[in-house]
Amino acid sequence: MPLQSNMALSDIIIYLQADLDVSIQNDVYPVIQAEKRDGGYFAVPRLVMCYVDFIGALYSGFSAGTNPNNIATTAKAVKYIDEVMSLVDPLYRQNGKLLVEIYRHGTVHLYSPISLKRNSDNRILQWEVYKGTRREMLIAGTVAAKWVTHMDIYHYDANNDVLPISINCLYEDLRQSIDEYCNLLQHEHASGLTTLKDNFVSAANQIVASKVVNFNW
Repeated sequence: MPLQSNMALSDIIIYLQADLDVSIQNDVYPVIQAEKRDGGYFAVPRLVMCYVDFIGALYSGFSAGTNPNNIATTAKAVKYIDEVMSLVDPLYRQNGKLLVEIYRHGTVHLYSPISLKRNSDNRILQWEVYKGTRREMLIAGTVAAKWVTHMDIYHYDANNDVLPISINCLYEDLRQSIDEYCNLLQHEHASGLTTLKDNFVSAANQIVASKVVNFNW
């Protein structure tokens, strides 16, 4: 079932768990190239974070009279990470905004992740992308090794910290967050509330509407 206007809750659940989840599997998993050491390190976070933009827009909704170019925003993406993806891994609540700043804005606009400098003391937060499990031993150089945890900042040296991400976990966590989102929708419905459903419908209605432009073809 494609995204449509004025969707019923049952159709929303089908859309999220069938169409959208299948789209994520078809688009993202092949890019991971799990059987290879190379490939996917920048493309996977780019794709995942674009999906988070979209799902965040549905989760937060769209207010009438708002600029139609603001259906999806950074704030909505961060809200989805903070409130829904954190149900999969609490570290998303702790470091979700940093995930967006480093791995979304960097890969979407500038090809690769970016580092951040803290204004208060000039401390640097670097990026590190790996393939593997939530906690993984990575080889540094020829002999050194270190344990890293997906989405958990670690101290590198006197001036630098690192926020590592596993592209495997990022993919799986996005998919699992859709189940968490559906659970929230269903629990809300059972309690007699409709806020999340109304948010979804308001955003979906705006997304499927034709965009008004001032140029000809």
